[in-house]
Amino acid sequence: MSRDGPVSIAVIGTGEFATVLCRALATAGLPPASTVHVIGRTPGAAERVCAAADAAAGPVAVDAAAAFRPVHAEIGPTADVRGLLARLRPGVVVLCASLQSPAEFRGDGSRWAQLVRTAGFAVTLPLQAALAAPVAAACADVGGDRPVTFVNACFPDAVNPTLHARGLPVLCGLGNVASLAAAAGAALDLTDPARLKILAHHAHLHRPPHERLEARWWVDDVPHADVGTLLEAARGSRGRLNNLGATVAAGMVRALAVGGEWTGHAPGPLGLPGGFPVEIRDGTLTLRLPPGVPLTAALAWTAEVSALDGATVAPDGVVRLTDQARGALAAHLPGLPATFAPQALPGLCTTLLELRERLRGQEPEESA
Repeated sequence: MSRDGPVSIAVIGTGEFATVLCRALATAGLPPASTVHVIGRTPGAAERVCAAADAAAGPVAVDAAAAFRPVHAEIGPTADVRGLLARLRPGVVVLCASLQSPAEFRGDGSRWAQLVRTAGFAVTLPLQAALAAPVAAACADVGGDRPVTFVNACFPDAVNPTLHARGLPVLCGLGNVASLAAAAGAALDLTDPARLKILAHHAHLHRPPHERLEARWWVDDVPHADVGTLLEAARGSRGRLNNLGATVAAGMVRALAVGGEWTGHAPGPLGLPGGFPVEIRDGTLTLRLPPGVPLTAALAWTAEVSALDGATVAPDGVVRLTDQARGALAAHLPGLPATFAPQALPGLCTTLLELRERLRGQEPEESA
């Protein structure tokens, strides 16, 4: 059942993903007089995102268009954002900001970028979760009789299980499997997203080294092979994948805000590791698993493929580094444990920030 009247949405972040998401929200058909608060810490950044959204809306009547409002605020690991959310009163909060941008690892870059490429993106998990935890806690505190829905777009395949294990509310993520599904649907010319089901992980943004580790997909519940060839063109353009994921995300965010229906894919749904086909009805998210694939089997497969990112995250939030990741980190963090609980992430975040500060100023090693 859709809610009557305007809705309020908060988008935290001012990067490319947040910009494309807001542009898509501008044409997603939000109820008249709705407000999308764009929260950023850099002067002028939130204004630029709002201007891009207004431009995307085009010549829409003022009383029929959603308003995009810039908000300046410091969102950090120790920031208390409860007051901000209590003032804005959003029904949905979307986090698109973290302490580590994936863009840093494209190209040669620094020794820090080289280390992460060698160890796997999952070693940045503490940096990805650092902002998500306080925002999730704030959503839990300010909701009252009307719970705030929290959606995390920052490495949700791994971050969301750690939040869930800490008792922090997170419904799902954005991007990743949704981006891949959008690319596959476009390649197959599928107009009905319900016909497609994909099981995938953040690691599948790149083609895996072995076909058995490739993303799995079904059309009309019939399994198909060689999804890698289908996704080859999209994987060659990370910008296109990013834009696809952000555009698709607008439909999900709208459904969560107004209480409508939406069918598609989401990473980290219900705190689960990996990406799954899902549907949303009246604010409730449920999985759309393919026939003959129980959740236990899907999670076992996800655990295997997630190792391509350098770590696995169990449904209880426990993180286990792969041998390759530990080996790459050993020279810098010799005492780093192989496994750690989600409660250890804040301390590890500080350690990684210090390491990053040292390595960013160093050229990559030629022998690596």
